[in-house]
Amino acid sequence: MVLFVGVGEELLFRGVIQRDLTHAFGPAAGLVLASSVFCVMHLAWRSISELALVFFMGIIFGYLYYKTGSLTAPIIAHGVGNVMLVGVLPYLQPSLYVLMLITIIVILLLLYYKIGRKLEERHTLHVWRVRHAKEG
Repeated sequence: MVLFVGVGEELLFRGVIQRDLTHAFGPAAGLVLASSVFCVMHLAWRSISELALVFFMGIIFGYLYYKTGSLTAPIIAHGVGNVMLVGVLPYLQPSLYVLMLITIIVILLLLYYKIGRKLEERHTLHVWRVRHAKEG
């Protein structure tokens, strides 16, 4: 269940809310506003530090969506984050929280790098095909 909650939330917050806010106000404002709505929807957490984490994660998920144009990366990142929060964090000693946060950040950076490389390869291949077709 932890994995599937992220799918629904990403479809709503990135696929609908961020998309519409970006069209209305531009990419930066759309990202911040959608992350704010994401944060408000998690107010039941009640802790300022937890809400700050939710806002920060909303920014990360939204940025992944913005850069890739796909919901795949934010859905995966959201699922990994939920698994860590529900399946790992409750069993960790407080001294290991920082290690878990670093691990999540590294996973997200690797995911971003891999997706960025794939997009770059697609763009390069497309440009090569267009140039090759014009020359031939």
